[in-house]
Amino acid sequence: SYSAPFISLESSIDCVISLLCEARGTILNNVEIFKYMLALCMVKYIDSFALVYSGGQFFDGQYLYINFIGIMPVLLTIGLAKPSKKLNKVLPPGNLLAWYHIISFYAQVLLTILWFAICYLYLRGQEWFHPPNLPRPIETFKRDTLDNNILFLTTNWAFMASVTALVIGHPFKLRLWKNWPLTLWIILSTIYNGLLFITDAVNLRILHGMLKEYYELPNSFRITLLLINVGFFLVLIFVDDLILKQFFLPDQFRSKSICRKRKAYPIK
Repeated sequence: SYSAPFISLESSIDCVISLLCEARGTILNNVEIFKYMLALCMVKYIDSFALVYSGGQFFDGQYLYINFIGIMPVLLTIGLAKPSKKLNKVLPPGNLLAWYHIISFYAQVLLTILWFAICYLYLRGQEWFHPPNLPRPIETFKRDTLDNNILFLTTNWAFMASVTALVIGHPFKLRLWKNWPLTLWIILSTIYNGLLFITDAVNLRILHGMLKEYYELPNSFRITLLLINVGFFLVLIFVDDLILKQFFLPDQFRSKSICRKRKAYPIK
């Protein structure tokens, strides 16, 4: 019941503050989930465009891995962040058409396109790479191609980078790292997807045989590709957290010193 927090044996308005904190945290949760879903659609669209251009298609197991191992755990845990215990005077950025949300999303789009393009061109620029012979028009799509493998591995990192960069949280919710199920999943998923770049020893049964051609490539190429993904992973987080939030969000997001100057109402 919405009125449940108002039921109190004490003659205090602390329950009102608690209710407002939860409401503002819920608004921010909805915004973050909406932006993350947009980011997922954008990454999948880039995948589809690149795969169709090269005449490829993901394996069924790769689709299952992306949706049920890469996406679903994030959607199940992103809303577990608890609301802040202090009520800030400034309202959360709940307007989906606010400048920050629009610029943040398009910055993610442009950086992700650049990310995928560099990985794609880096593969095609190798001396040993021979593009598959495709009929024109394309009647059947190939699954066991290097383009497929590179895009699949890069996609998994792009999903983790998006959720890490797009979560706002503070000061209306607790910090990202305090949502331990989401933080734990981001860490474990990022480490595992990083290991997939360099070795098949950690290959799950669902992906068995689907990255066979990729693991026959030189180690130097796989390590360089991993470093490119690590670099763009950090760039996406840096641009959103340390640049866009500094210029397009209200003052309470910008620095701890400004937040301390604002009057807050703690819950006893």
